[in-house]
Amino acid sequence: NNKDEQILVGLRSESTAMIANEAGRYTLPEIKLAWWNTRTNRAELAVLPARELVVSPAPGAPGDEAIETAASQAAPSATPLSGPAISTDTPLAPYRIIIALLICTNLLCLWALLRRRDRTEPPLRDTEKNDQHEKAAYQRLKKACKQRDTRAARAALQDWASHQQDGYRSLAELVAHEPAFATHVDSINAELYRTTEPCVDYAALLQTAATYRKQQAASPAKPALAPLYKNL
Repeated sequence: NNKDEQILVGLRSESTAMIANEAGRYTLPEIKLAWWNTRTNRAELAVLPARELVVSPAPGAPGDEAIETAASQAAPSATPLSGPAISTDTPLAPYRIIIALLICTNLLCLWALLRRRDRTEPPLRDTEKNDQHEKAAYQRLKKACKQRDTRAARAALQDWASHQQDGYRSLAELVAHEPAFATHVDSINAELYRTTEPCVDYAALLQTAATYRKQQAASPAKPALAPLYKNL
């Protein structure tokens, strides 16, 4: 920068080196620079016109055609490998469908067989468990009658009735199907809710229960319901 009295003069120089990689013609585009003219007090535009450069090949270097010819001669030819051809169009879809159908058929047959077996076999475990509960309830009934405990006798009688073949859900249902217990149930209810005087004949109650058990043991068990679909 050069400062002379009230005038400031600035100068900036930029240089760029350009190296061509190949021989040929190159065009440098024009360069435009906007600047402010302090004398005319307006903006102006300085333009550097485009220039065309010609780059010659280096001395002794082969031309483009020679280079392409040498490259084509040096490149190895693509020779296909010899060997048996491998086919990638193997039709596997039909085999997969057949295998899937066979698996589904086997599963359906197994399901039908298990369902038929479940319907035809009697529920032995439930019957044995019910017999055990019936025996335990009968023992509690005998104990309550021996102790002349009316409330315990009523609870044991109701529990014992629920484990019979018909599965009586209440003493009223037991009396409706087995009238022999009507007198005993009325006596138990009367002693519990209507009078304080003992009126239950515990020995007769046990005798009635024992007779009923013998009748149930002698009668054949009720067969299970026939399956709705016999073919399955």
